[in-house]
Amino acid sequence: MFQHILLPTDGSSSSEKSAAVGIELAKTLGARVLGFHAVPPFFTLSYLIEVVESKQLAYETEAAERAKRYLQYIEQTAQASGVACECEYRFAEHPYQAIIDVAKERGCDLIVMGSHGRHGVGRLLLGSVTHRVLLRSDLPVMVCP
Repeated sequence: MFQHILLPTDGSSSSEKSAAVGIELAKTLGARVLGFHAVPPFFTLSYLIEVVESKQLAYETEAAERAKRYLQYIEQTAQASGVACECEYRFAEHPYQAIIDVAKERGCDLIVMGSHGRHGVGRLLLGSVTHRVLLRSDLPVMVCP
């Protein structure tokens, strides 16, 4: 069945719940997991390049630390369950595309993610990462409430 499960996280309780489900599934199947966090890149408009560079470095440092904290939950949960786990993060303008890309690059055969996101009109206008992954991924996607 499934041998390598991708567990995208944004640090929310919904993504932690879906990671726990994915890890339990991996334990049952004898699969391994890959925790993943897509970090939005630093964007700014400015004519003072020195200011921009220092703020970008601070942003990237803080974002990397935050990504490691998010992924630590997956790592610890997998370890406690006896499931092989790797974790990585990437800076990506489109998180949904980064999730799909890393799943393909790393040979994952299932993506397990939370169904968090916007509700009502906001979700229709802006979409959600989960929705976009569902629409664009060639891999099976399990969505957890």
